[in-house]
Amino acid sequence: LRSEKMKSNKISKELIHKTKVLLSEVEKYKSNDQKKKGLLKKLEDEIVERRTMYLKVKEEVEGLKREMLESKNKSTKDLEIENIRKELAEELLRLKKTEEKKEKLVVRNEFLERKIDELKTE
Repeated sequence: LRSEKMKSNKISKELIHKTKVLLSEVEKYKSNDQKKKGLLKKLEDEIVERRTMYLKVKEEVEGLKREMLESKNKSTKDLEIENIRKELAEELLRLKKTEEKKEKLVVRNEFLERKIDELKTE
């Protein structure tokens, strides 16, 4: 009976020890699982943060592209306007020269008509 009781105690102690070991293993796994969940959460947060930063940068780049295009278009329009102004100035100059030639011809014509009249009266 005594030997049975000793065996029983020994088995109980072994079972208690094995249970404690198993419980500590379970706690380790739980702890590791919590760590993994924490890391996963950190990674998810970092992904969200990076995506937000990427979208902001992308938006800024798109804005800069638009500004550059608008600036280029404006420059092109300004050049077109300047070219049209130059053409107008050249045309006005030609018209002015033509007008001056016309005036000279009118004066010359009047001179010749007076000359003809003088010759007729003589």
